Amino acid sequence: MRIESACTSILVGKKASIDGSTMIARNDDTFLPLTPQRFYMHPAWKGEKGLTVSSPLNGFTAPLPENGYRYNAVPNVENDRLGDYEESGINEKNVAMSATESTYGNERTLAYDPLVVDGLDEDLIVNMVLPFIESARHGVEYLGQLIKQYGSPAGNSVLFPTRIAFGTWKL
Repeated sequence: MRIESACTSILVGKKASIDGSTMIARNDDTFLPLTPQRFYMHPAWKGEKGLTVSSPLNGFTAPLPENGYRYNAVPNVENDRLGDYEESGINEKNVAMSATESTYGNERTLAYDPLVVDGLDEDLIVNMVLPFIESARHGVEYLGQLIKQYGSPAGNSVLFPTRIAFGTWKL
């Protein structure tokens, strides 16, 4: 029997919902249909020099900024073997992010924007972005700068809804 894996994101715009809410949902099937996850709260940090992140999957290593916001995430339990894949979280600025859905480009697109084997991949996107952004727009810009700097070994769909009052979401 072959196990298929295909993470899925669902986006519902305010014109598509009964009450005008914007909603997102996603599943995770990183390696198996059921992969153990942790719920982790990263504390904020200030003036921490020399922090880095590394991927056991492709060898990508990068420095982190000296200051980062507190954020929660749901990484893999076996992150030393499978990579962090923090997947999704919300930072102290109330910015939410989901970032582990693979997206595949065709050959014509990749001719203009080639993949980089040891670039920033989905297993570290949340770690590299969520603690450093103040809005959804800032998240898109910040991630774009990182991809421009480091490249990426794959295409990824990334969601940046921003949490607002009473649990509704605004894209």
